[in-house]
Amino acid sequence: MFNKHTSRILALSFVASLMGLGCDPPTADDPFTGSVPIPGALIHGGVVYAGPRPECVYEGETATEVIGNVIFTMFVYDNPPPPSGSATSASNAFVIPGRDLFEVVDCMPLEPTPEQRTEVITRGAEFTWPEITLARGVGVSVDYQIRGFYDYDGDWNPFFSVTRLPTQGDVVGGAFDDSSAAPPQFRRLHFGSVEDFPNGQVLDGVAVTLGAVTNTELPAFEVGEPTRATLSENIIPNVSDAAMREQMIYEQTNMEIRLIDPMAESWANTLASAGLSIDPSPDRYAFFTLPVDADRDGIQDLHPILGSAGVLWQQPIMIMRRARNPIEMAVGIPDTLVIATVRPTQTASKQTFGPVIEIGVAPIAAVNLNPASDLCNIPYIPPGNSAETLERIPVECQEMPTGNYDINVLGGIAGGDVINYRQQLIDDMPGLPETVVNTLVTARTDNDWVIEGGQGSGQAWTIPNELGCPDPYRPNALDPNGDPTTVSQVDQDPFTNCGDPAGPCDASGTNMQCSQGPTGRFSVVDADGSNAPDATDNTDGHGIAGCQTAVRASTMMPDTVVYMPIPEECCTPQVLSLCGLPLCPLRPTANLASAGGVNMIREIVEPGTDFAVEPDGSFRPLCTPMLMPGSCCRMLE
Repeated sequence: MFNKHTSRILALSFVASLMGLGCDPPTADDPFTGSVPIPGALIHGGVVYAGPRPECVYEGETATEVIGNVIFTMFVYDNPPPPSGSATSASNAFVIPGRDLFEVVDCMPLEPTPEQRTEVITRGAEFTWPEITLARGVGVSVDYQIRGFYDYDGDWNPFFSVTRLPTQGDVVGGAFDDSSAAPPQFRRLHFGSVEDFPNGQVLDGVAVTLGAVTNTELPAFEVGEPTRATLSENIIPNVSDAAMREQMIYEQTNMEIRLIDPMAESWANTLASAGLSIDPSPDRYAFFTLPVDADRDGIQDLHPILGSAGVLWQQPIMIMRRARNPIEMAVGIPDTLVIATVRPTQTASKQTFGPVIEIGVAPIAAVNLNPASDLCNIPYIPPGNSAETLERIPVECQEMPTGNYDINVLGGIAGGDVINYRQQLIDDMPGLPETVVNTLVTARTDNDWVIEGGQGSGQAWTIPNELGCPDPYRPNALDPNGDPTTVSQVDQDPFTNCGDPAGPCDASGTNMQCSQGPTGRFSVVDADGSNAPDATDNTDGHGIAGCQTAVRASTMMPDTVVYMPIPEECCTPQVLSLCGLPLCPLRPTANLASAGGVNMIREIVEPGTDFAVEPDGSFRPLCTPMLMPGSCCRMLE
């Protein structure tokens, strides 16, 4: 099955670093220091491709070079990318050139027939993937999973977040226990520790299967004009009618996301500068809904926040992440997520949306107190919610952490059947009145097309990204200045032609899009700082009356709330070091205002007020954007 080529490409360590990974320097107690390399692992295996013939470079009528590469990414098994996990970067990456998988005789003809376009060929190649990180400690182990895709059109670029993922036509897959299962389960790759394998570890016989063609383009979006910030004190409406509750949540922000127009001149220039292309054909460029099955058990999952109210989870998935500046990162302010949802009443019948889809922002934040434990994404639930909401699992009763939030949209389908629904109705029911056809079509799709079946393709789009002005939260941003030869280079002055980073975007003179930069973020704002919790009060709710007593939905009467304790493993030394600190001052620096123009947020930004610089150059926080849970802070009493 394998061809004569065997991949000799080493793991791309630079890709890992560009994806935000780092490594700790050796310590004095580390036995693996100096010039002796730290033992690692390697994988011997094979990749099997089942998909269309590859595109190739032609000289005249002769194929000379295969376009594209196989891209593998490795994740800790129990923390893959969303929705199954929360990983935002891969632990490792590996590339196999297309020439190691195909011969030029396999190439797609210059002018293929429809049959040649749809023909499926099967090819394989062996690979050796070195430099796999082992665990540390006797008896300790680490498990990984492998995801992958064949970059069919050769547009993969590790330098840009918007070009690291599959695009339309790429063939996706992974290392599965059984690739024929529906849905297939990722294989658990088990590795030991450097202490148990001082000479390294070898894992043989790992098969990676690539066989699902990506049907969709990247979900390239911008935030719609009606969208406003959510208030930190918003609550889940305590009403029994699900449709009314959904409408009330939607009206808290009126949030919509809108597909960009890749054919508009400014956007065409921007995409070309980044080496991207987006085909606007309606059968591939839209918001296609798909049930989310994060645990891959064949059953649609409940929404992580609104699931207790019966809301099912649907693609496109929207996850918003509070942007932490370098000071907040240095002092250990916890990561915070807000998980939104497409509107269930709209997706109950309609499967294809475009160019706009409406979003409900669930007014609960998940604060990750300990990234090493999956028990420590603690919901921060504002006072005023029902007693049952506060008692269901370990939570912290506190307003949502304010700040500016990155927006991540995950969507796309691979391996589905693309159907023109209008034509299908006409073919299946000849003579059906046009008015009836129109009614049926518009109830199901905005553009006549649907995709039936298939699986999530692993595509995503994030704001801010490299197509917008540089991000003051991440000062080493890239400047796509319109010159394709330098688009991946760090600009000497990344803020040139973008205006003051703290001010409005000015993209004149560049191909940047303001909507894709810092000004495109979502915000959580505070309209009233006078009702803030007391940092010196370590009771549950930090002295807020609405946290001590809440209306019980079953009786509609006020009752005392009995909280489940936060797991002790979540109360890390870093969390405890933030106990007792007051909330940072509210400042009018939100990117997005709420109703009434409220734009007040809390961040660690002001030296001497929010943080101090120690003699050794480290930072000491003087305040915190959100209080740590009272049950953690009571451990210090």
